[in-house]
Formats: sequence, C-alpha cells, structure tokens
Amino acid sequence: MPVASRNADEEFPVWESRDMNTLHLLGSSLDKALLKLRERSEAHVIEPLRPARL
Repeated sequence: MPVASRNADEEFPVWESRDMNTLHLLGSSLDKALLKLRERSEAHVIEPLRPARL
C-alpha cells in the first residue's frame, strides 16, 4: 500500500513512525487507526480533536 494514496472511501492510510527509521501501518483510515491506539493504550480513552478550519 503506498504511503499517500486514498482508498475507495477517499481516506488516506495512517502510518506510525517507530524508532525514527521505520513506518508501520496503523490502519487504512483514521477510525481504524484510533481503534488500534485505544487497544494498546492504558487509559483506553483517546479523544478526537475538534474539527478546525485552516
């Protein structure tokens, strides 16, 4: 999977940088990536940021 291509739902995959030299796929969308982050978090609470217009 390319690092910056959109999927069928027009979403980008989410990658995580580990050890400053490797990328690991967290999920094919932000929703899927957040589920993985919640699973490995001790707090199990990860609040999304409020949307903001740039």
